[in-house]
Amino acid sequence: MSRAEKTTAALLVWLLALTVDLGYFAVDRAFLAPDSSSYLVPAAHMVEGKGFTNERLEPETRRTPGYPVLIALCREIGWGNDAVVFMQHLARSLLAVAVFFLADRRFRTPFIALAAGVVFALDFSSVVAANRVMTETFFAVATFALFWVVSEVPRRGPYRWLWAVTSGLFGGFTVLIRPISLLLFVPLGIFVLLEFRRRALLPLTLMCSTFLLFPAAWALHNREVAGVATVSTISADNLLRYRAAGALAEESPGDFLPNLYRYQDRLSLEANEEGRRLYGPDFDGLPHAQRAEVYSRVGIRTLLDHPSGALRLAARGIATTFLGGGAAPLSAITGLPLGWARGILLLYTGPCLAFALLGLVYLFRSHRSQAWAILLFVGYFTGISAGSEAYSRFRVPVMPIYALAVAAGLYFAWNRFRVSRDLPVAPDARGC
Repeated sequence: MSRAEKTTAALLVWLLALTVDLGYFAVDRAFLAPDSSSYLVPAAHMVEGKGFTNERLEPETRRTPGYPVLIALCREIGWGNDAVVFMQHLARSLLAVAVFFLADRRFRTPFIALAAGVVFALDFSSVVAANRVMTETFFAVATFALFWVVSEVPRRGPYRWLWAVTSGLFGGFTVLIRPISLLLFVPLGIFVLLEFRRRALLPLTLMCSTFLLFPAAWALHNREVAGVATVSTISADNLLRYRAAGALAEESPGDFLPNLYRYQDRLSLEANEEGRRLYGPDFDGLPHAQRAEVYSRVGIRTLLDHPSGALRLAARGIATTFLGGGAAPLSAITGLPLGWARGILLLYTGPCLAFALLGLVYLFRSHRSQAWAILLFVGYFTGISAGSEAYSRFRVPVMPIYALAVAAGLYFAWNRFRVSRDLPVAPDARGC
């Protein structure tokens, strides 16, 4: 592909993504999600000089500061929620172009580059996420930038230490946007071992140590202001109400959701009773950082007692993440019944999953390093968030990376089809 052709293709990808994003921005003006206030409140308090605090003016320990700081900066220049959301849509459209260029750089195959950009541009769950005051789009940009840095790793060369430091710092920074990436140094470490092998000690040590700088600094901040050295306490809520309760619901007869709600109430009551035994009758009035320790203890104990339910819950969460697509918003803006909306979106998400799996098989044969990077990133983020709370929004942070695997699968299937029909195979296929 010549430079002019590449520029034209990238422009077409950007225009497609921008059209989809601005079209959705025009028809859906519900910019706030249930969790939006947990970012808006500390952002407003920072602007007002009250510090990074929650609605009770206590130190905010559920959320990390990355996204609230971005909102606060927007507030300082007079931007409201609509401007923040518009910025997120613009960022998503540009991210589609970045996906195109990374695919072209890695695979040198115009088909894969164009397909990857289009797959991401048309992902409805990413469009919906960009239309909400939530972290997903900002986090997707940061995660994809980290993936780009990681995929640049040379097997040999004098600058592997610089790559290790850069990827470690960047990875640690993503924790400040969403704490779900706190353990991302594990798949990054696996990638270092796979790439450097006998020379892995130096880059592995540098990557892990620099990765922990930002999370450690924030944990020390929380210990100073809240008395608990933690990066985020929201994981304790999720562990108790969604993982532990979900595992119990999976093992119980009947419908999943009614069982989930029932066990959420039961486990919350159990955790509060245990908290009162440990901290006295004022447990409910303690800061969330202290109550979270009890929630984690009860949640972990429940999961260890019910491993079968936990595994089935993880399988449910992974399937929901990949096959969901934002049926409720689609139903709301089109008037379609919810079941029809689910079916329409499944026509996109189902083939995407099939082609992604096929693409990984193909890439492990032709681009093993890139295949490992895709598998480790997508596997980590979907696996660690695979609970009863999982839905298509949890696919958004890795959708740019996932699109690379989908595009590779499409490319492999298309060339197999051409061969079976005795059609000439694209010249670039032979060198891929």
